[in-house]
Amino acid sequence: MIHLRSSAGHVESRNREDILLNSRDVYNLAMALNLTHEQVIGKFCEVYIGHDSRIPIVQLQPTGVNRKCPLQNGDRCSVHSLKPTVCAFLPHRKSYGFGRHS
Repeated sequence: MIHLRSSAGHVESRNREDILLNSRDVYNLAMALNLTHEQVIGKFCEVYIGHDSRIPIVQLQPTGVNRKCPLQNGDRCSVHSLKPTVCAFLPHRKSYGFGRHS
C-alpha cells in the first residue's frame, strides 16, 4: 500500500483495497453526495461476507490502474469533511512490509 498525505484534504492514494465503511460512513457519503445509501454502495463499493467474521463487509472499490480511492478527485479527497472512519485514522494507520533478514 502506498499512501502519502500532505496538507488537509490533499491525498495521494494508490493500491487502496483497505477502506472499509461502517453504516455511519455510508450515511455520511450518501448525504454528502446527495445519493441514496443504495446508490453509494452500488456506485463506489463492493459488498461481501467476511471469511472469518461471516458478517457483511462494505469496502470502497478502488479504481483505475493505480487502484486509487473512488472518492479521490485529483489529489484531493472529494468528501474530506465527512471522510470515512478508516480515513480519519490515516495519520496513525500505516502499513509496512517486513521481510526476513539473513
